[in-house]
Amino acid sequence: MTGQMTRRLWTLHRITGVIVTLNLALLSLTGVLLIFRSELELASLGDGGGTASLPLPALIAAAEQAHPGLRPLALDLQKNGGRHLGLFMQPPGIGAFDGATEVIVSRADGTLTESLGHEATDWLLDLHASLLLGFPGKVLVGGFGLALFGLIGSGLVLYGPFMKRAAFGTVRKNPRGARLRDTHKLIGGVSGPFLVVVSLSGAILALEEIPVTIWQMTELVTLTADAPDQASDPPVSLSRAFDAAGLDLDDPLATFVLYPGNELTGEHHYTVFRKGKEGLAENLFTLVLIDAAAANTIQHVEPPWYLTVLLLSGPLHFGNYGGLPLKLAWAGLGLGAFGLSLTGAWAFAIRRRSTITEESP
Repeated sequence: MTGQMTRRLWTLHRITGVIVTLNLALLSLTGVLLIFRSELELASLGDGGGTASLPLPALIAAAEQAHPGLRPLALDLQKNGGRHLGLFMQPPGIGAFDGATEVIVSRADGTLTESLGHEATDWLLDLHASLLLGFPGKVLVGGFGLALFGLIGSGLVLYGPFMKRAAFGTVRKNPRGARLRDTHKLIGGVSGPFLVVVSLSGAILALEEIPVTIWQMTELVTLTADAPDQASDPPVSLSRAFDAAGLDLDDPLATFVLYPGNELTGEHHYTVFRKGKEGLAENLFTLVLIDAAAANTIQHVEPPWYLTVLLLSGPLHFGNYGGLPLKLAWAGLGLGAFGLSLTGAWAFAIRRRSTITEESP
């Protein structure tokens, strides 16, 4: 690489670093906390009163009785490891999840559970994913993710020549600027591959509405082409829909249910998400679409490749593939990313101050 190319790459690296530094610091800290989201929610919600015992219809009825005027929009069947049932509820006729009331019911005794910890992690996730700015914030975070990918790539390329002159991990003690730059390079070298993974997966997650919309406008339209123009009101019961599909209401592989009339899968079907049994398949889903009018049409749908990429990006981004050891490693690397943003900003400030001093008369 020529000297001119190196100087241009340094300039690009510095400019990109200035743009993403604050965002990287914020996303690193919130991301470290969100890695342990399930553990934090478990500590907040408790064990749900013991082993699950009440039937699913009774739990749904308890939520509806506590919130008259609202109807279930979706069910999280494996909330808190299956100890609780999560319901997203809206008034009849509203299918949007934005603004939905989330209700958490103990599976053991049907009591409704309030969780400040759950609300806090939801707020953290919103901050991490969209900077509390909704869809424009998601687009901004996705752009930051792509910029971070370029920043790490340029940094690793620039670190190469230094590695030829010194052993990996070398940190010069003097002068202070060199020591700080070497520390920055070392942190970047260690955390670089991790940041490549989380920046790309984070950008995919931030722009998740794009692949979902593509699926809705293509494959979902084909799947629901034979559905009647008017939705069934009321639809068949959830129990009947599960029976028609040959599913058990207590099926441990059924993780999520969308009711008819939601904004994702439309007016005419119950949609059941069933995960794989083990390994990587636990993070992938088969969709079971059940006709809500008479439960006589059952469709088993494998998600297209772009939804598979989206589904795998979530666990990969938050280190949910390898249990607690991987989460701890992800958390350590996340703190390293925070240190990378601090040392980079500090090194830039020192260099900038030195330049101003040299240019002063």
